[in-house]
Amino acid sequence: MNIVIFRHGQTDWNVEGRLQGSTDIALNLTGKEQAKQLAAKLAHYSFDGIISSDLSRAHETAQLVAAVHGIKVIKDKRLREIELGQAEGKTLKELEIDFGSDPLANYNFPGRESKQSLVIRVNQLVHELAASGLKSVALSSHGGVVWNWLSQFPGTQDIGRVHNTDAFELEYVKGTMIYKSRISNNKN
Repeated sequence: MNIVIFRHGQTDWNVEGRLQGSTDIALNLTGKEQAKQLAAKLAHYSFDGIISSDLSRAHETAQLVAAVHGIKVIKDKRLREIELGQAEGKTLKELEIDFGSDPLANYNFPGRESKQSLVIRVNQLVHELAASGLKSVALSSHGGVVWNWLSQFPGTQDIGRVHNTDAFELEYVKGTMIYKSRISNNKN
C-alpha cells in the first residue's frame, strides 16, 4: 500500500507560535491556500482513500486534497495531534515562565500523551487500512503526529521540522514500512 502523510495548512495559532495539540483550531486564509497548493502537488496520485484527523485544520486540508480526487474524507481520531497537556495553547515565552528555560527540549509537559501511544494508534490505523485492501491512501494529520510516526522508520533521521503542508511518501509492504521521500518542504 502506498501512503502519503501530510501536515495540515497554517492556522492563526501557528502564526502566533502557540502549541495547538488537540485543541481544535481552523485553517486561516494562508492555510487554505497552502492546502490548495498541496492538492495540486498530489493530483497525480491515485488515492483510493483519504483519512484525516477529526480536528478541523487537518480535515479541511484533507477535503481540499480529496476534491481533486473526487473521493470523500474519512475522519479518524487516531490521526489527531498529540495531546500536549498543560502546554496546549501556550507560546514559547509562556512555556518558559511555566516550565523554565528550554521547555521544548523534551516536550515532557504534565498531561502530555507519550510518543509510544501516538505511534501505536497510527500504526494500528495503517495496519487496518492495509488489511482492507486499499492500494494508495493519503493521511491528513499534524506536525507532531507526522514527525513522531515517521521517526520510527529507517531513513527518516534527517527529516527535521515538519512544516505546514509538508508531505511524505511511504510504502507498506507485507507488514514493513519503507520510507520513500519527502514530497514537499514548505518551510512555513
